[in-house]
Amino acid sequence: MIKSIRNIIEFENVKKIMGSRVIINNINFTVKQGNVFGFIGPNGAGKTTTIKLMLNFLKAEEGRVSLFNKDVNSLDNNIKRRISVLFDANILNPLLKVKEELELFYRLYGVKDYKNKIMYWLEKLNIMEYENYYVKQLSLGLSQKVSLAKVLGVNADLIILDEPFNNLDVSSQFELCDLINKLNTSENKTFFISSHNLSNMEKICDSLAFIQKGKIIESGEIEFFKRKYFDNIIIIKLKGDSINRFIGILDKSKAFEYKTVDKNTIELHNVNPQEGNRFYCLFDLIKKNNLEIHSIAEKEFDFEDIYRRIINEN
Repeated sequence: MIKSIRNIIEFENVKKIMGSRVIINNINFTVKQGNVFGFIGPNGAGKTTTIKLMLNFLKAEEGRVSLFNKDVNSLDNNIKRRISVLFDANILNPLLKVKEELELFYRLYGVKDYKNKIMYWLEKLNIMEYENYYVKQLSLGLSQKVSLAKVLGVNADLIILDEPFNNLDVSSQFELCDLINKLNTSENKTFFISSHNLSNMEKICDSLAFIQKGKIIESGEIEFFKRKYFDNIIIIKLKGDSINRFIGILDKSKAFEYKTVDKNTIELHNVNPQEGNRFYCLFDLIKKNNLEIHSIAEKEFDFEDIYRRIINEN
């Protein structure tokens, strides 16, 4: 399926002030239909405020926020039903049973086959055995799964998830990533996801925006971040005293940037295996100087490193 490039979310020069503080400072971004968009930043950066502006829970002092090409101040109920939201703080009724909580929410959204939907999502999220439990009996992780069953099960076109991986074990996080990918691929669902969990965001997002102190400091598609920030690092572990000789050789040749990791390990930067001449030059140095190598490997692309670099540079 070819995805439309219509913008589902648009922020244009948006500013939000609370008291004397500028919480959101002139931010701009768009989310295209069928995109999985990651919104990343530390606590207090403005992520939740951005979501509240998107939902018209807060009003901006300056700029324009629109969903489905309509200003958020004038969204009708038909458009609102196309949006489902998971908030960081679970909003569940502790006096209802799990299946009652889901039924109420699905019926509010006009889900016609809600009984089948309830069974489907209970099974998908591996919480079928808890259907008759009261919400107040659930652990934080199970409560998170019930909340996810609510927002993923109403057939919304735009799904907004605020810290969806909170309280989930590693296995459940993998399962949620898989669900998001399938909904995005098979049903062209658009996701706006705010999360600290960068390893999962890398698996599911098409594009990202990093926010700090109310400003978007970097944004783009995943490939943009790989091109701009990934250094093509080769990690070499050496035997014996080979690392000292290797450092002397590198200093003399000035052919590679490097950083020592420990007494046996060195990182070479900007060595792309696809650039044959440069890569083979490295092996030529190793062979000619009879260096004892334990292992050579490429460093994997890591958004944790990229995030730290972006934050430090700003």
